Amino acid sequence: MAYLEIIKIQTQPTTEPALDLIWSAVAAESDRDLLSCKILRNSAIANELMVILTWKTQRRQPWGSPLAQGLVQEFRRLGLVDHSIWSDLSARSDGNPLLDD
Repeated sequence: MAYLEIIKIQTQPTTEPALDLIWSAVAAESDRDLLSCKILRNSAIANELMVILTWKTQRRQPWGSPLAQGLVQEFRRLGLVDHSIWSDLSARSDGNPLLDD
């Protein structure tokens, strides 16, 4: 089962320092259970970002991964931060995805 960590950050006045932190932290990540990292910008609020880390592991950590914890600590210096952890329930019991890509 996959799980996702979602980190939302709202910075002032620019998101560039946050983007630099994300890219360097993910590039240094050696955990092979990290499937993907998506970075989204709010279409209405230019200085709000969302980072979605997708993990495939059975050892889900209730407080989040070390990667996310490190990002959250750094982001707190840049602005408002929200970090949450979600289980991916979109796969059916037969292993097929809910929707095909």
